[in-house]
Amino acid sequence: KDKKETIEQSEQVDGKLEPTQLAIKINSVISLEDSLKKGNFGIHNKSNNIYDLIVKIYLKDTNELVYTSPKLKPGEKIEQAKLDKKIGKGVYKAVAYFEAYDEKNNYKGKSGIEIDINIRK
Repeated sequence: KDKKETIEQSEQVDGKLEPTQLAIKINSVISLEDSLKKGNFGIHNKSNNIYDLIVKIYLKDTNELVYTSPKLKPGEKIEQAKLDKKIGKGVYKAVAYFEAYDEKNNYKGKSGIEIDINIRK
């Protein structure tokens, strides 16, 4: 059974964050039966964020973009999702970037975190 662990980064837990801060949450290992079948991503735009977030996941070795989330407002989450591209069986090192956008859809910055993607078939 795959270990389910969540990575969470936040510089402040109570109250709204400053414009230069992001609170992010994603599973440290995304384990999928097949790369095009849904699995538990555990993505969460924490409610104390002031920005909408789009999450993009890139494979570290090739810098290939394999997942782009819809825009998440503070407090919204994506539990189940599938990759946007087919990749073969194996364990991949990846980086999940959380891109921040203000209410006028202006890009404000991003924060990244390393994760693993485990494709079982």
